This record gives sequence, C-alpha cells and structure tokens, in this order.
Amino acid sequence: MRRLSGLLLVIGTLAGCASGPASSPWLIERKPSPPAACAPLTHDQELAINLSQEMFAAGRLHAALANLERLPSDLPEARLRKARILRLLGRGESEELYRGLLDSCLAAEAHHGLGQLAASGRHYDEALRHLRLAVSLAPTDDAVRNDLGVVYLNLRQLEEARFELLTAMELNERDTRAAENLVSLLLYQDRWSQASELMSRRKLTPEQFRAAEQRAMRLRQEDGSSATTASASTSRINSSYERAAKPGQAAKASSQASVVPVPAAQPATAQPVATRAPVVPVPAPTPASSLAASASGAQVAPAAPVRGGVQRVQPAAARPVVPITGVE
Repeated sequence: MRRLSGLLLVIGTLAGCASGPASSPWLIERKPSPPAACAPLTHDQELAINLSQEMFAAGRLHAALANLERLPSDLPEARLRKARILRLLGRGESEELYRGLLDSCLAAEAHHGLGQLAASGRHYDEALRHLRLAVSLAPTDDAVRNDLGVVYLNLRQLEEARFELLTAMELNERDTRAAENLVSLLLYQDRWSQASELMSRRKLTPEQFRAAEQRAMRLRQEDGSSATTASASTSRINSSYERAAKPGQAAKASSQASVVPVPAAQPATAQPVATRAPVVPVPAPTPASSLAASASGAQVAPAAPVRGGVQRVQPAAARPVVPITGVE
C-alpha cells in the first residue's frame, strides 16, 4: 500500500510539472498540427497582389480593394488582404473573411485580425484568446506580440504586457511602436526614470512621448484616478522628456525623477496605441539585456538607442492599430 501511495504521489507530481508550462503566460503552447504552407501564387496573381499592396501603402484603400477583386475569391492571400482593408474601412464583412481563413495556411493572420476586431469592441477576453492562438502559430511575429501586449495592458495584466512588449521590441529593433506602448505602461506605473531612459535610448520623438503620456493618463482615468493633480503630472512628464532629450542629461533626469513624489495623472482624450508602421526610422540596435533591465526598473546607462514571399506592406495613414481603448 505504501508503494502504491508513493507511486501515485510521483505520478501526480509529474503531471503537475507537465501541465505547468501550458498555463504560464510566458510560454505559448504550440498547436500539434500547424497549417500547411500556402500554395505558390501564379505570376499574374503575384502582380495583382503587389499592385494592390502599393496602393494600400499609399493609403488608396478603395483602389487596393478593387485590384484584389480581380483575383479568385477563395485565394487565401487575396482574402486576407480584403479582410484587412475592410477592417480599416470599418466594414463588418472583414470578420467573415477572417473566419474563413482559420483553417487555412494563413490561420495565424486570421486569428490576429479577429483579435484586433475584438479589441476594437473592447472585448478583451476574446481578443486575448485569438491573439494567443496567433502567437502559438507565429511566435516570432513582432506585430502580434505587440498587440497581445496591448491587450494585456488593457486588462491590467502588467507583467504579461511588459513581457510581450519587450519580446516585440527585441524581435524588431527597427520599429518603435512596442517601445511607445512600453513607455505608456511605465508612465502608468509611475516609473518616470525608466520611461525617460527608454524614450532616450529608442530615440522617440516628443510627439511619440506625448502620445504615450496621453495613453497612460487615459488608463488612469479609466481606473477612476483623481484629476486634481493632473497639471503637475503633465509638467513632470514634459520636464522628464526635455531633460532626457538633451545629450548627456539622461542620467541627471533619471536621478531627479527617482526622488520626486509622483502625482496622479489627469484624464485625457484616448489616443491609439502605436502599432506596426511600414516605414520607421532605423536606430542602432539596443542590447536585449539593457531593455530588460530598463523595464524591470534597473538603472541602465543610456545607450545608442523583423516576412518572405509577397510583401505585406501596411500604410502609415491606415495601419492596423490596437489602441488602448480598442483597435481601430
């Protein structure tokens, strides 16, 4: 009997160990049978899609959609691009198109789109489910990791949000949208010095920093924070940016910000969270250890501040966005 009890205990322990990682927010459980790769496009199909992409990148969404209508309606690549354009145009047909791709070679992109649609309606639990499925199918897609981080932020799961945003930053060091979102998270947590250092290291513009500030204040407004000290909070954020933006002053900004009491932030008009843009300035890469240290609160000295086949270019004026208060 003792041997039997001991054996059952060992089996239970092993089962618990095996089930642990699957429930961890840091680890993504891979699907056992990922979708097969898409069939190659014909020459004419590739030309039509590339032409549509050029129009899409130029902000000519209606013309881009018209060119896609020349392709077979069951072609996954054409269906995905139609769904994206219709989503940006605010058309409800996009959801049906995305759902028609869930069992296709573009399942990851379909879950991503459905996650964005759910987040735009503030259905964050549904968005979380779709985006985690998208990450399980495409774990190195920085746009999906960024959007997942934003949904975690909306759910106030801050550690999970930080993890996903740092992952997105390290996967694509040329893009700044994850950095902008991480600055918003840090400001929301009253971590002024880390936000200033990250802003300086990633070379964010004053406009980007102010947008991150507005998003952080919007989060506080949703939490019901008092607005009586809003002007002092805004002044503090702006002065932190000005000090960090001057060469050789980042360390001073960090030391000063760490000893000043942090007031509650003011209500502000909701600003969209920055997402993938087709063209961004290219800063020098930042070591992953420095980014992780910055997000965890460690003092880090300022330092100089990632698809094949058919390109999927997204326009700056009409890019897919996951905002703090919903996806566009």
